[in-house]
Amino acid sequence: MTEQQSDSLGPTGNQLHDEAADWFALMRGPDAKMHQPGFEAWLSRGALHRAAYNRIAEIFSIGKGLKKDAKPEVSQPPSTERWRGRTVLVASLALCLAVLGWWGWPVAQKIWSHTEAPSSQLAGYSDQIVKTSVGQIRSFRLADGSIITLDTNSVATVAFSRASRLVRLVKGRARFDVAHAQRPFQVAAGLGIITAHGTVFDVSSERHDVVAVSLLRGAIDVRLAPSKTGRLAVKRLKPGQSLSFQREFFPSPNASSALTDNWPEALVEFDNSPLALVVERANRYTAAPIILEGDGLDVIKISGLFRITDTELLAARIARLLNLELVHYPGRMVLRRPQK
Repeated sequence: MTEQQSDSLGPTGNQLHDEAADWFALMRGPDAKMHQPGFEAWLSRGALHRAAYNRIAEIFSIGKGLKKDAKPEVSQPPSTERWRGRTVLVASLALCLAVLGWWGWPVAQKIWSHTEAPSSQLAGYSDQIVKTSVGQIRSFRLADGSIITLDTNSVATVAFSRASRLVRLVKGRARFDVAHAQRPFQVAAGLGIITAHGTVFDVSSERHDVVAVSLLRGAIDVRLAPSKTGRLAVKRLKPGQSLSFQREFFPSPNASSALTDNWPEALVEFDNSPLALVVERANRYTAAPIILEGDGLDVIKISGLFRITDTELLAARIARLLNLELVHYPGRMVLRRPQK
């Protein structure tokens, strides 16, 4: 793609500016050194690339200048210096919107999506934090009519403006039932952004740096931050497809298990699955985990539809199905073969 061609595409109407915003976010982040070779390769592609990057830096500078005179309200004041720094960064970009109009918000989205802060705290926007405790599954209705269902021990932040709807999944798993609207609905998780317009999909961020996306209905685009080659990766999912990504690892979509995994109703179906997997899933919902005691128990295969949030009942059911002994100890339950 030539520079002239790339300057006419992208979510903001200008792909080159989108790429520049991604690189600006990455080069201000904790992994800047790792991305340095790719950044330099992207800059070396021509004067238009350098000019686009300089424009992003200029926008950010304007925001910092406005921040000196403005005192935006923050719904939940930060408790650490590190958190305060991130708040200043995002609030500065939000203040740019008054000067730069529609083009500034996508830039703010990109910078914010690459921070690790648990809340955007964008002054003047509809912000909220939604979360669940261990063992809890809960649905939240947003201001636009969309519904977020959070799995156990999950946290998400919501930032709505007149032009955009942005959610960041901080940790855990969520199902998004998106209401139709003109403004885009985007979910940031890890180094990816999922864009949808009225659809149902799952996003999980349960392991460090690994994000999984599954589409149940509609269509979504999954966009990954630039790789060391300076290229952006975008995948469109169809119903029944899923994919996962870890930094620069972005495989092709494959068949999804989300269509048969009714986890928002706390029901999970296992089909000839290792007992270790069943126990691992169940232990996410309890402070008193199930422990497998004895060689070979972990590989025993089990099938059935289980209510995953009632761990004690699940352990008793497994014991009956597999003729195992269930022993209760303080803070844990042990499944083992019957003692002779």
